[in-house]
Amino acid sequence: MPDTPSSLMVLIQESRQWASVSRGLELFTRASEALQRAFLVDSGYFIYKKTGLWERIEDEACRLYAPWGVMVAHQGGYPAEEDRQGVAAVEGFEDRTGCWIRTADAPELIRQQWQSWGIKVGGAWRLTLGTKPVGLMVLRRSVPVADDAELMGMVAGQVSLVMELLRFRRTAEEAGWRDELTGIYNRRGIERQMALVTQQGAQTLGTAWIFGIFDINRFKYINDAYGHPEGDRVLADVAKALCAGLRPQDICGRWGGDEFVVLVNTAQAQASTVIARLQELVAARVERVTVSAGWAVWGVDGNDLDTIYDVADQRLYEDKKRH
Repeated sequence: MPDTPSSLMVLIQESRQWASVSRGLELFTRASEALQRAFLVDSGYFIYKKTGLWERIEDEACRLYAPWGVMVAHQGGYPAEEDRQGVAAVEGFEDRTGCWIRTADAPELIRQQWQSWGIKVGGAWRLTLGTKPVGLMVLRRSVPVADDAELMGMVAGQVSLVMELLRFRRTAEEAGWRDELTGIYNRRGIERQMALVTQQGAQTLGTAWIFGIFDINRFKYINDAYGHPEGDRVLADVAKALCAGLRPQDICGRWGGDEFVVLVNTAQAQASTVIARLQELVAARVERVTVSAGWAVWGVDGNDLDTIYDVADQRLYEDKKRH
């Protein structure tokens, strides 16, 4: 057995720096460096499922992060990914987490891979958020050392703890960017997201970011005639309808009151068509509700939010007069 008190001290010293990371990949990278340097684990990687809905590790959303050692590249290939697929293919492998397995005792598919890579022992330790498994810390050694499976479990526990801290931070940040009623971005969140995507430019050649404004027609009448709870329901339904017509990379938010905005990456010539389609979608999905709309093309009608907004708002005003 390893010297537990000194090993724990090393773990505490190493993991103390992990809490300062801002992204999961940075955490995995730092943990892999500590495993190599302080705990003599010469190969490994992390598996993490971003959705947090852990069912089967071969799921498409379950990806491999921060491989090192022989797991990075071997004879022109990427054995880390082959190893992950091998682990996924072995029925019941998840039940064997938390311990080191000798190559001779490994399932046949993995045993053949390990032998070809010079691996003597391997193991996997669960990563969790709360009580929910969300990934694995997968370790391989070409030179066996004293059985430190319990210590590796503590390392995985520290990684999990920092992952939970990152989640809480992100949740707190997201709360400040989200509209409480509709769940979509609020004005602050829209401005932040727009700054990020417009700095990156158009996603593909020949496309542009289209900024659209939508205003619910006769919304004051809805509130006055049917009450604010009904008005809130309409706001939420309009948000859902707009989001239903957008792709994951597009942006939708509530600017304030009954005004919504979108940012869509598409061909410049399709700007009016895209906005009209979203108007039709709202009319089809939200009973007795229509929206007026205006739009502007980022980089054509302006290069800053104030200018773009003014152009789109003028077009919204012209459309409003027709309703």
